[in-house]
Amino acid sequence: EQISSAIEAVLLLQQRKKEQETLQKAYAEIEQKVEERTTELQQEITERKLTEEALSREQHLLQSMIDYSPDYIYFKDLDSRFIKINMALAEKFNLSHPDQAIGKSDFDFFAEDHAKVAFEDEKRVIETGETMIGKQEKEIFPDGYATWVSTTKLRLLDEDCKVAGTLGISRDIDKRKKAEQEITRRASHFEALNTIIAAANAAMDLPQLLEIALYQSLHALDLEVGNILIHPHIATKGMSPETQNEITKTISTESEWNINMAIPINDWSSVAAVEDPPLPFTNLILEHGIRASLTVPIMDNENEYIG
Repeated sequence: EQISSAIEAVLLLQQRKKEQETLQKAYAEIEQKVEERTTELQQEITERKLTEEALSREQHLLQSMIDYSPDYIYFKDLDSRFIKINMALAEKFNLSHPDQAIGKSDFDFFAEDHAKVAFEDEKRVIETGETMIGKQEKEIFPDGYATWVSTTKLRLLDEDCKVAGTLGISRDIDKRKKAEQEITRRASHFEALNTIIAAANAAMDLPQLLEIALYQSLHALDLEVGNILIHPHIATKGMSPETQNEITKTISTESEWNINMAIPINDWSSVAAVEDPPLPFTNLILEHGIRASLTVPIMDNENEYIG
């Protein structure tokens, strides 16, 4: 009986020892798995941190480019309302901070005609997906001030690649555009001058020469209406008797100083006339709606004032 009890005790000890070994093995496996998982989590945390740092760095670089770019950068929603603009555009809009433009549109900053064109451009980009590249735009403000920009617009997509609005970048080309216009203006002036010189060399009489000079001057200045006024006492100097009689009739019929050579050209109006003494332009101004006049003296080859 004692032997049997001893055997049972030994077997029980062996069983407990085996269970203990099994338990220790299970603990060791769990500890190993926990350690491996901890290592994996640490790697994931490190990778995520590096990814977040890289993303933050890229966002900082992108934001710096937007903030400090001299170009006007702006993001709009599907209704063409601003959701973000850069500092350059905020300054152009006379805003103290770019966030002040959020929720507003071009109609709040530009003249209606320009705002309508910009709105239609953005609507077309959203609907067709076609990028608008380098369109030269004349931006007109409510006070009439105008500047030139070269504008590119494209679709703005959200995280799900759905169309969320438009992204626009406008570059100031005002100086370049005005320089081009100045070059064109000077070329037109030289062309007009050459035409007038050729007419003078052709030995035309004074009325013909003055009519050509007036036409070319108006064309070069992109103006519509002009008058040449000749002093009656010297307008006939050096002319044939027939021409003198015709001019004298015109002077006495029209006005004391006026030989009317008005020629319509483009869309604007001006008057080429002598400054002193004052002349009756009231009817001409009222008829054509003239708001400004350009006065140029005419001198003969002896440097005498003739009109």
